[in-house]
Amino acid sequence: MNQSGPPFPLPPGLTHLDEGLREHLTALSGPDPDAAAIVGATLTVWHGFTVKLEPVIGARGVEALWSRSLQKAAQAFPWLPPVLEPERKGPGPLLEARDPVEVTEACVGLLTLFVELLASLIGNALSGQLLNAIWIRPRTAPQQEPKP
Repeated sequence: MNQSGPPFPLPPGLTHLDEGLREHLTALSGPDPDAAAIVGATLTVWHGFTVKLEPVIGARGVEALWSRSLQKAAQAFPWLPPVLEPERKGPGPLLEARDPVEVTEACVGLLTLFVELLASLIGNALSGQLLNAIWIRPRTAPQQEPKP
């Protein structure tokens, strides 16, 4: 995984793809998530990728990138299941017993690999154009109304 910088422009305030994905998964999985919540958030992100990418590279192209990303991620995280599909209910026994921090790192690695593989296939500019729309923007503190 490339930690030197993102393959395309990230939302303001983020400098590394893995950092942005970690923040995104945290926002989706909620406070103190278990493995199931983290995998669920990862699959939500993957679904967002699918919606944006299928018109460009086709369903089989998205599946091929996902499978290759899983294969490469398993080199760093050998306990990852060979298949991680949105249709599955829950993370499965291989992930349920893992520490949520470990699962988060594996899922961030998996999504980072997916985006990097995509950028190598269709280019940085188009990847950024397609995927930047799915980022959850960091919430700013609500403005307090001045008291009269």
